[in-house]
Amino acid sequence: MWSKGDTVVYGSNGICRIEDIRDEQFGNEAKKYYILKPLFDEKNTYFVPSFNAALMDKMRSVLSKDDMMLLIKKMSEISPEWIDNDKLRLETYRSVLENGERERTVAVLKALYERRETLLKSGKKLRTTDEIYLNTAKKLIENEIAFVFEIEREKVQSFIEQYQ
Repeated sequence: MWSKGDTVVYGSNGICRIEDIRDEQFGNEAKKYYILKPLFDEKNTYFVPSFNAALMDKMRSVLSKDDMMLLIKKMSEISPEWIDNDKLRLETYRSVLENGERERTVAVLKALYERRETLLKSGKKLRTTDEIYLNTAKKLIENEIAFVFEIEREKVQSFIEQYQ
């Protein structure tokens, strides 16, 4: 399915290049693993077992330029997805980010950003876990846009604003 050198999105870890596909021995027998190296986080490496369907399902294709442009143009229309129940919100947001649902990731990002702004006005802060999900969602969207359009991550926000 995937080849050495392919670029994929791996769960909430973001854009990775498949550095190698090889047999690794963890335990008694050697099995085939995909070795992923994040493009925007050089210090990590992920070993994805080819025999684990759930982990393999986290490897997704990077959006094409056309599909990414459609998402960018649609961003202003995507409604924030706020969930009042803390436990349900965190479970839902984790699932959205892990499964790579880009439109829902934008909805999560917008909801958390709006919530943070509302809380700041009253002198409060966003919960730590919500802040983590906000940063993760932002990183996922920005990194994929930066990669697809070959721009610096710092320029992604102004790039998006051109098409809103």
